[in-house]
Amino acid sequence: MSNLRYAVRSARFSLVLIWIFLAGLFLRTPLLAQTPLSITTQTLPGGVVGAGYSQAVTVSGGALPYTWSLGAGTLPAGLSLDGATGIIAGTPSSAGNSSFTVHVIDSEFQFADQALSIAISPAPLTITTTSLPDGSVGSTYSQVAIATGGTPPLSW
Repeated sequence: MSNLRYAVRSARFSLVLIWIFLAGLFLRTPLLAQTPLSITTQTLPGGVVGAGYSQAVTVSGGALPYTWSLGAGTLPAGLSLDGATGIIAGTPSSAGNSSFTVHVIDSEFQFADQALSIAISPAPLTITTTSLPDGSVGSTYSQVAIATGGTPPLSW
């Protein structure tokens, strides 16, 4: 009789485990299929050397949370991609064009890639010397004027 009780208890325990397992599968399975993950940003605005830059790469579909990373290529010097938000931000430190691929993956392991580029322009050319001393007629005159920005070498 004790063997029969043990078998019945064991069968009940197995049925409970199977029910918990199946309930867990049901609760983890979305009732509606997720829409496909897609990066919707097609282009990014340019930036300027020395000026703050912040631009979000946007996504649609999939399941939160998203994780962002760089695939191929590099961002302009001074910029970085936030892996949690998809925001490219920083202060560009050199002019030029940078091409790269952003990669995003969602919590259901769907992923998407998008090739993008950012053009960084030089800082505007500015003459920072605001005044020069007076000269004298018949005397040699030499003073230094200072400029910032632009694309070196500068010619006066």
